[in-house]
Amino acid sequence: MVRSTRAALRTRLAPLLFGLAVLPVAGLALWFYAMALRSVESVLERQTRAAVETAQGGLIGKYRELIAISSLPSRSRVVRAALAATDSPGSEFRDYAEWFFSNARERFAQIIFVDANGKPVYKYDPASAAAVDPSILTQQAQPSQTSTFDPTDGRGLPVGGVPLRLSFQSTTTYGRVLRFARSVGGADTPSGYVLLDVPIDRVLTQRDASNIDLLIIDAGAILFAPDPNLEGLLLATALPDLAGVLLDATPQTSGALRFGEAAGERVASFAVLETPDWTLVSSINAEPYVSSPRRTGRITLTATALFVLL
Repeated sequence: MVRSTRAALRTRLAPLLFGLAVLPVAGLALWFYAMALRSVESVLERQTRAAVETAQGGLIGKYRELIAISSLPSRSRVVRAALAATDSPGSEFRDYAEWFFSNARERFAQIIFVDANGKPVYKYDPASAAAVDPSILTQQAQPSQTSTFDPTDGRGLPVGGVPLRLSFQSTTTYGRVLRFARSVGGADTPSGYVLLDVPIDRVLTQRDASNIDLLIIDAGAILFAPDPNLEGLLLATALPDLAGVLLDATPQTSGALRFGEAAGERVASFAVLETPDWTLVSSINAEPYVSSPRRTGRITLTATALFVLL
């Protein structure tokens, strides 16, 4: 009687004991699965952090120097007089541009003089050492007096009393450039504008990794993006997922982020600059890198589950 009771008890407890013995194996499989994904994400985080730090160093190193140099044309009495005159000869702009480019310590791409209505009147390209018809600015630009940021203004002219505006532009000759747009005369009632373009590689040092995207955000709007069509759009409109996690990350000045999009989750790093007052975000699509370990992990987990059940 006692033996049969013990045998029955062992029979009943055998599945439970087997399950308890298998649980550590299943737990270990889950742990390895999570650690494999986490290790890949950690590598991606380091890559994006290095990319944003590289871009940050380049911007901070050049920004103040370029701000100081780019202010010289807008303060020139020659430029002010030429823009104020309705029949100013082009030679005045040419003479000043030649002097400026021969004395500037920085390599600029071109300088464009714009009248008070936003119409370009003279463009100088130092590469050709000649005046060029300003066809790059064919669209009329009427500076708005009611908005401090007008995304429809492709030239990024200073508006609403702002004496300086920075924007990234695409040019036919030089590709992407950072444009310093300064008002000449009073910021509220300028007599014109000076647009000074700097080749992007002189300002923005990027790591040689085409799979890492860099965004520059200024006052909630996208100032620079891999896709120029995003530039000028509000971040909350163009990339709401990123806007949400960035808002949650404040008041941190740097850190790691994750945000989703149609192509998959992106691993990102961000840095908030003081001067200029920009936020840099470098990101990479994690899906191509985690898909293989995720698939392998799921196969392992399925095999472990079948082993337990069978």
